[in-house]
Amino acid sequence: MNRLIFAVLVSAATLTASAQRIMQGHAPQTPPLHNPANLAREMEQRRQKQAENQRIESERTILLAGMQRHPLRLVNGITNTMYADGWCRFAGKVLQVDKKGIRVEGTYSRIKNTNDWADFTGEFMVLRFPYEVAEAEEIYWTSCYLAKETSVFQYTTVMGASRTIRALDYGIPLPTATATNVVTTSQR
Repeated sequence: MNRLIFAVLVSAATLTASAQRIMQGHAPQTPPLHNPANLAREMEQRRQKQAENQRIESERTILLAGMQRHPLRLVNGITNTMYADGWCRFAGKVLQVDKKGIRVEGTYSRIKNTNDWADFTGEFMVLRFPYEVAEAEEIYWTSCYLAKETSVFQYTTVMGASRTIRALDYGIPLPTATATNVVTTSQR
């Protein structure tokens, strides 16, 4: 019986001490209880993060494939690698095929752009585009064609008016063995 009374007194003293700590702001650390709504939200956030990481990895893989297509190109008399500044990935509808290149209605974005939006949307010229395309064909982002942002391109319309649009230069693809005087960083 004495043991029972002693156990009750110890339990009461422990509860009293815990109550005093709580009132003084020293609550014992207990693991938080998971609210089902919070748990569902956390799982959704994890799923979204995984999907975003997969999208980024997929973009990286596509971009590397585009860089490996022609890793060295001659633009404005300078040999460039795809790691130099000013290279853009482009996509859009081919409006016109010309001996100088292709005129495109679409978007382009610098490959070093970390944002999710394009650097330019509208009509632009891709000079020296080496692939065979026809008017009204689509060039998709997944094709990952890269060209260097230059300045502008001026042409005469069928009505005789002069137009000036932005321009990208695909460059002249070079064999990788000619890597002398190569621009690899922002050496413009």
